[in-house]
Amino acid sequence: MEKFISNVKSTISEFESHLKQLPQLLEYSQWLDKLYSALDVNEHEGINFTIQRVQYFYFIERTREFNDSIMSCLVNEQYTSVETLFRVALETTINFMYLIGEEVNERAGGLLDDYIKNNLKKARKWEKFSIETGDLESAKSAKNLRGSMVEAQNTFISSKGNRREAWPNARERFKRTGLEESYVTLYSSSSDSIHSGAEDIFNLTRVTAFPENIQIVMLRAVHAEKASLSVYYAITFQLHALEAACKLFTKLEEGKLLASAEELASKLHSLREIHENHSVSITGNS
Repeated sequence: MEKFISNVKSTISEFESHLKQLPQLLEYSQWLDKLYSALDVNEHEGINFTIQRVQYFYFIERTREFNDSIMSCLVNEQYTSVETLFRVALETTINFMYLIGEEVNERAGGLLDDYIKNNLKKARKWEKFSIETGDLESAKSAKNLRGSMVEAQNTFISSKGNRREAWPNARERFKRTGLEESYVTLYSSSSDSIHSGAEDIFNLTRVTAFPENIQIVMLRAVHAEKASLSVYYAITFQLHALEAACKLFTKLEEGKLLASAEELASKLHSLREIHENHSVSITGNS
C-alpha cells in the first residue's frame, strides 16, 4: 500500500508540474491575440464579399474572446470552465477553417442558409406548441420570428452573388479541414464531461472505492489530473486557432503574419509534447 501511495504522489507531482507552463502559455496567448487583431478584414482587398467579411470578422473576435476566457479560467483554477469552453472554442476554430477553405463564398452562404432553415423549423414548432397550450402571446412572437426568417431567406440567401453549400455536421467539418482526429480524440470524447459532468462524477465516485485513509490523496490526484488536462486544452486550442490563422494568412497572402504564426505554433508544439510524452494516471500506474 505504501508503494501504491508513493506512485500516486509521483503522479500528482507529474500533473502539477504542467502548471509551470502557465507563464509561457500566457505569453503565447497574448501573441496569438496580436496575430488575430493585426488583420483588418473589413478593409482587406483579398476579401471580395460582404458575407465573408462579416463572418471572418465574427470568427476572429469570437476566437480572441475564447482565448482570453480560457486563459482567465485557467489562471483562476476554474478547470471545469476550461473544459467547457475548450469544446466550443475548438469547434469555432474548425468552423473558421472550413469557411476559409471555400472557393468563392458558398460556405458562408451555407452557414446562413442552415441557420435560417433551422430557426424557421424552431419557430414553427414554437408557434404550434403555443397554440396548443393556449398561449396566444407566445404564439404571436413565434409567428413574428417565422415571418422574419422567411424574409431573411429572400433577403440574404436568394440575393444575387450569394452561393450556398449545404452546411455539414460537426464531424464532416472536422474531416474537411483535415482534422478528423481532433474530432475523435478531443471533441467527441469530451461530450459527456461537458453535457452531464459524467466524467468528473465517475472519477470522484471511483475515489470512494479506495480505503478511507488514502481517499484524500486520490482526490488530490483527480484534481491534479484535471488541472493538467486544462493546461493541455489551452495549448491545443491555441494550436487550432493558429491553424485557422495560418490558413487565413495564406489565403490573403500575408507572409509576415504567416511566418509569425508558424513560429508561435512551433513553440506551442514544444509545450504540448511534454503532455503527450507522459504516461501517468490516478491509479499510479505507468
